[in-house]
Amino acid sequence: TSLHRRDVPTMRHDVRDAMADIRTIITGLDGGERRLGELLADLRHESAARCDGAGLTLDWPLGEEPEDDRPMSYGFCRHLTALVRESVSNILRHAGASRVEVRIEIEGERLSVTIADDGRGLPKSGRQGRGLANCAERARLLCGRFETLTPARGAAVRFEVPLG
Repeated sequence: TSLHRRDVPTMRHDVRDAMADIRTIITGLDGGERRLGELLADLRHESAARCDGAGLTLDWPLGEEPEDDRPMSYGFCRHLTALVRESVSNILRHAGASRVEVRIEIEGERLSVTIADDGRGLPKSGRQGRGLANCAERARLLCGRFETLTPARGAAVRFEVPLG
């Protein structure tokens, strides 16, 4: 699809997404487990590259999570990756934002991720696109929950999933 686009920034976005998908597939070929800290570090690095490529600032501070060596199943990793990737994609495509903020909280056996932007916010109609519905479904498949938030400026999503 990207080969036929006239819009170079969109083409680059498509290629970055395709490369990230290929990395996810290759990583999961053995179907084995990954350490939670390693997964979150990879997601942070990927999100930083995507935001940088689109001219957005990413605020995703390093916390204690890189040290978390809990093994996570391939299915968990795949769904968590898709949740973060889709949330960032929605900002890149629709928000008109200049800044993306990601906060990770690990409390006991629960992982909470909040992704916010300083853009134009969610549509007033309350109508959600397919991407947000996919996120809600992925969180449900992980026995978690997904919600949209309405901060004073921009938009935010939050998802919580069990780690066990």
